[in-house]
Amino acid sequence: MGDMSLYRKWRSQTFQDIVSQKHITRTLTNVVNNPRLLAHAYLFAGPRGTGKTSMARIFAKALNCRGNESVPPCNVCDNCVSITEGTSMDVMEIDAASHTSVEMVREYIINKVNFAPVDGKYKIYIIDEAHKLSNSSFNALLKTLEEPPGHVVFILATTDANDLPPTIISRCQKFDFRRISHQDIVRRLRHICQVEGFAVAESALSIIASLSSGSLRDAIVLLEQAASFTDGEITASNISSLLGLSDLSALFSLSQLIAEGKIQELLILANRIIGEGKDIIQFAKDIVEHYRKILLVKVMSDANKVLDLPDETFESYKKAAELYDSSDIMRVTDIMKTAFELSAGLKDAFCQRPLFEIALIKMAIPESETSISSLSARIDKLETIVGNLRRPVSQDSDSSQTGAAVAVEAVSDTASDAGSDASEKMKIRDLWPKIMQSIKAEKMSLHAILADPNVNASFKDSGEILINVKPGYSFHKEQIDKNKEFLKSLICKIVGEKVQISTAFAPPSKSKIPSKEQNAVQEDMYSIQHKELVEEVMGIFQGTTIRL
Repeated sequence: MGDMSLYRKWRSQTFQDIVSQKHITRTLTNVVNNPRLLAHAYLFAGPRGTGKTSMARIFAKALNCRGNESVPPCNVCDNCVSITEGTSMDVMEIDAASHTSVEMVREYIINKVNFAPVDGKYKIYIIDEAHKLSNSSFNALLKTLEEPPGHVVFILATTDANDLPPTIISRCQKFDFRRISHQDIVRRLRHICQVEGFAVAESALSIIASLSSGSLRDAIVLLEQAASFTDGEITASNISSLLGLSDLSALFSLSQLIAEGKIQELLILANRIIGEGKDIIQFAKDIVEHYRKILLVKVMSDANKVLDLPDETFESYKKAAELYDSSDIMRVTDIMKTAFELSAGLKDAFCQRPLFEIALIKMAIPESETSISSLSARIDKLETIVGNLRRPVSQDSDSSQTGAAVAVEAVSDTASDAGSDASEKMKIRDLWPKIMQSIKAEKMSLHAILADPNVNASFKDSGEILINVKPGYSFHKEQIDKNKEFLKSLICKIVGEKVQISTAFAPPSKSKIPSKEQNAVQEDMYSIQHKELVEEVMGIFQGTTIRL
């Protein structure tokens, strides 16, 4: 036993040892305790490393066990020991991957199936990787599988049940083995380490469980490999170095630089990681997996039920998810996936690095490509720019900070405005920027109309608001009239008083406020903003100016 590999040493020997397959162990235990429930053929289907072959051996031992255990197998009697050691004459294990021919089926099964068991109660045939049998082998086996002698039990194990003929599947009791959960793998590895005397960090166990993809056998092999790699404690860093994995902190830095569009820093980081000996193909896989986790955190309220990450790592992924929209995550993942597929198909490794670096640049700069997802990201960015550039051209320093672009027109600037009505007027005018912000938050389309330079608001001494619309802009006036009640309600909440709103077609005001100088400043401001907007749009879409 001491010379055995770790996964063979820790192969399950009883139903209780099987991990994450309670729905199967319970059924088979009931069958062992009540032989009337025994079927003549079973099909164990599921991913590799989930216990199919081990379950078949345990079931065979339990059926032929001669011990006094209340829950067989006892693993002590001669039958149990011989089956465990592979020397039993009553249990035939056939590897269908290396014995696919019809001659094998005839020699090992059909010609011998009628012989009675030698030591046990049943003659049991375990056919591993059953989907590898040829069609002629299945045809030869079909009749025997359907009507075997009463002392014969067939157990077929496969990782791909879809490749088995329906006629074979229909003659078996099928059990679907599930991928072993992350928690169960960590728990089993922790127990093995305690018994074997391995010092191991919890984070290292979590990484091994994640890499095993639900296969306990793969996890145990990785654990043994890690134990051979280090003389001291098995750490996450040891695992990363051994398997060429990307450091998690480097992946978080990389995704942040991509989100911020920092090309130079991004390429420097990638160059450092590759320079440390990181395989580019593995690096691409790690990036795709990293963004998968970011996406799950983004779209799920409790993503850690799926990811099962340590709390600290999960918090880091939540912060990373805040930097991206879901569509952008899928865009960058698709770019890296494409680069990975191209690189993997290249025989010349020299070309892999340029492809990888180009992919990183595309991920960080949506305008560098023309896919639908990229164009969508560019439009989102453009909308943000437009929203930021359309700032108010106000007469007060306060209103210049609010984003309201409505021209505020005072009806009178004489000293007689000092009464209570004038105070009400001033109150509304001073709060107009805040009112515009509230309108923008609740009705963006109405805010856009009120922010149009062809629409301006005047405040009468009585507190009434008159919204003037330039002739020829009837749609603007209709929309404002349609939303009068909404405006009244919203302004009342902010001002604290009921207000009246009226609209009219009118030419631009010729009153002192705004003055000609202010109008000139206003025009200059819109000219500057228009120029900035055009330049930004040209930068995004890599355009040029055409003069007519």
